[in-house]
Amino acid sequence: GELFVMDRIEVYKVVDGERDYQDAQTGNAKRHKDQPPMTPGELILCMEKCLSDARNAWYTPNGGVECLPFIRKVTALGVQTMERWGAPKRA
Repeated sequence: GELFVMDRIEVYKVVDGERDYQDAQTGNAKRHKDQPPMTPGELILCMEKCLSDARNAWYTPNGGVECLPFIRKVTALGVQTMERWGAPKRA
């Protein structure tokens, strides 16, 4: 069988915590009060930035686990996109 370090429920809790952080509008997620919610395109740009950071963090001599915080961020940005703009179900 496959090896999993965390079960899916625990992973979802981590992503949920990142979404709470994003919604608190702190750190890089901070937006001015007069700004509307990000469009899908803006969210994609944020996801691409986080993926670029993940790629750069992964490209290290010690196994690349430094990429994992960026994977958490990009995953939560995907969730945010679906919350705001819809999540079509798989047919």
